[in-house]
Amino acid sequence: MTDFEKMLVILRYEEGQSLIACPDPAGQIRTWAIGSGHQITDKTICAALDQESKEQFLPGSLTCNEQLAEAMLRIQAQEALNNAKGRFRDLRGVRLIAIAVAIYQLGHTFLWWTDTCFAIEREGWPAAADAMRDSKWHNKQTPERAERVCKMIESGEWPEWIKELQAKEAKP
Repeated sequence: MTDFEKMLVILRYEEGQSLIACPDPAGQIRTWAIGSGHQITDKTICAALDQESKEQFLPGSLTCNEQLAEAMLRIQAQEALNNAKGRFRDLRGVRLIAIAVAIYQLGHTFLWWTDTCFAIEREGWPAAADAMRDSKWHNKQTPERAERVCKMIESGEWPEWIKELQAKEAKP
């Protein structure tokens, strides 16, 4: 299994999958998500989904199928990986994937974390993980998920839980 395929396993686990548009709890403003955390950014679509959900007290009626959800996941995961590679050109393996997973969740703002990025550039892995731990992302938003990423940065090794997820996905 390639590192990119391992990244997809991680993202499927962390993001889950919804084939129906739902309000995105992580959005700072009212946004909607579909698939594996794919944010719907079109304001007109979001406004229509907001209106519909108020009237019917239901999630939005915008849906997608599994193939579209998987395609959106792969496209966004590749974009996150490309952003990580663009910022940290010499980085490979589990640490690159951990950074890409963080970018997938947080967007480009991760690349503005100066203490974290400085430590990564200097290969100061404990310092990078500590800087990541000193964030709202780690302490309030998604602490367990963030800690899993921090441990990958710190150790440079694939954790056992990823191997277990890979085995589950491999079963028919």
